[in-house]
Amino acid sequence: MTVREWVEDWMERCDKPNMRPTTFAAHRYVMQNHILPGSNLAPPKQLTEVDVGQFLDERKRFGSHRPESADYPGLSDETMRHIHRILQQCLERAVEDKVIAKNPARTFHYTNPRAVKANVLSAMEKKIIWMPQSGWDTCPCSRLS
Repeated sequence: MTVREWVEDWMERCDKPNMRPTTFAAHRYVMQNHILPGSNLAPPKQLTEVDVGQFLDERKRFGSHRPESADYPGLSDETMRHIHRILQQCLERAVEDKVIAKNPARTFHYTNPRAVKANVLSAMEKKIIWMPQSGWDTCPCSRLS
């Protein structure tokens, strides 16, 4: 059994029955467009962290094809997180089914982007800013333009 065969089997046997149809459709899209095109690797038992690392690096740089342009930006970090998460889930099931001893995708991590922390004005600060100043009947900010 190849990794490709394992992935296809996992999708039908494990992912499809346990996901909402829209989630499964999103997983299928990621599988068909990003994971399956490059998954003719070694059989799952021979899959190493190096193999997974090379696979993820190739996906990051080229997507599911090899464009002629050197300016091709590669896949976004968000897409790479999806690819990695689905591949990791699939290989985790292979560990549970004793097809492989350990999950080689667990070595890699794609962090979530940091949330931007906004400094929001308090109610008192809003009153001070919007307070009519020297005959202004509008926000002082509008005078800047």
